Amino acid sequence: MAALFHARQEPTRASTSSFTPAYSPLTSSRTTTSHTPTISSFSVTSSTTSANVVNTTIPSSTASSLPESRHGVSNGALAGAVVGSIVGTALVALIAAVLFFRFRRRPTPNPQTPSPPDQGLEFSKLPTSQTRPIAASRPVRGEQFPPLDLVSFIPPPADDQSVSARIHTFFDHVSLHVDNYYAPGSHEPTPLTAEATIQIETYRSPLIPGPLATILANRRARRAVLTHVLARTLLQAIQPGGPLYPPFCESQQIDVAAPVTGQDNATFAWRMLTARLHAKSLDTTSGVVQGHIIALAGGFTQAFAPFHNPQLSEADRQRHLSSVVRECAELSVWLFTQPCSFNFVWTSSPGSIVIFPAVVKTSDEQGNPLPVSQKMVEETTAQL
Repeated sequence: MAALFHARQEPTRASTSSFTPAYSPLTSSRTTTSHTPTISSFSVTSSTTSANVVNTTIPSSTASSLPESRHGVSNGALAGAVVGSIVGTALVALIAAVLFFRFRRRPTPNPQTPSPPDQGLEFSKLPTSQTRPIAASRPVRGEQFPPLDLVSFIPPPADDQSVSARIHTFFDHVSLHVDNYYAPGSHEPTPLTAEATIQIETYRSPLIPGPLATILANRRARRAVLTHVLARTLLQAIQPGGPLYPPFCESQQIDVAAPVTGQDNATFAWRMLTARLHAKSLDTTSGVVQGHIIALAGGFTQAFAPFHNPQLSEADRQRHLSSVVRECAELSVWLFTQPCSFNFVWTSSPGSIVIFPAVVKTSDEQGNPLPVSQKMVEETTAQL
């Protein structure tokens, strides 16, 4: 039995050993019982045919196993290393290109506008954000702009003779009103009550020494004092801030302060533009002006009623005074629209009183102050 088992094992061993390939750079021979040729790049010897095949190469239909290199590294690993080196080289080249173009896009200084030699070092120390040019739209400090051209808004100035004649006419009408309605005659004034005295003192002038009611009791000084008080009351009304000083606005009361040094040009431009662009605010027939006229005429008539001429009615006295006040308002508008500026100058001296002030020109037709004021109307005085 053992002999039979051993006989069956022998063919199997021989068959198994005949399929073991041997790899060598030299030609070798192997004994095999199979007639299937072995594919190799080396010499194969069959035990059946006893024939030598040298350098026979037949493509294999399967790739179940790859040959190793002479150093023990497979061809697949070698191919992977080659591919990896190529990919790595491409990545390095890509990173280098990105860095190159990034640094290339940075702005460089303009070679056409070099800075002065003495400032080059200072500019190089400053950050880039501080060396950017200033935008053209920004205003430069200290930039001078041309003055406002008011030539088209300035009316032709009145000549000096016309100014003097118009002011003289107004003064004459003031004097005429006092002569007709208050001048001392054969009658005696009504005795003053305490209330009448207080009302009279509201018209007191700093140019009159002593209480006003006391001086009016002097028949010889009454005419000059009443004329002074009426003229001063009306001329104050046409000064800046007065009720008869334009512009006349119903919606709001404009408080115009007296011009001060350094504001003459601004006041001149304001007057010219107002006269040209807001002519309706200079209308003396408007309701606001008529209200001021009635208030001024009625207040003066009532305060000095004890000294009135009994031969004329109070209604006539107030009507005539209203016409004088209206003329004063028209004079105010006329002087307001003149390019030249005029002032009324009141003076005082012991033993006398100024009935009508002097009128002087203070600026020319361009609004420029005159070096020396030009007198247009002489003052009128009277002895007390």
